[in-house]
Amino acid sequence: MTGQHKKTTFGACIRNLRLSRGIGLRELARELGISAPYLSDLEKDKRGAPRVELVRTIAQILDADAKNIFDLAGKSRSTIASDIEELLIAKPEIVSL
Repeated sequence: MTGQHKKTTFGACIRNLRLSRGIGLRELARELGISAPYLSDLEKDKRGAPRVELVRTIAQILDADAKNIFDLAGKSRSTIASDIEELLIAKPEIVSL
């Protein structure tokens, strides 16, 4: 991770991506199937990152680097990145490595 990414939060990243693509808050919330106030809270880091499916959808809609988004989401929840968690659950033999 670069120095810039270390300082960026999940919410700030989402907001910056949304704005750079010219997508309004309400428009993105509607595409995600969530409320605009909830998305606003995510962008302001008033809430931790959402469930993995929503993080994945956000990354797809915003055409974002999924690895970075998942890393920031995990950091916001003080856990491992959810894509790594999914991998460990799907392939428990990895843990022994």
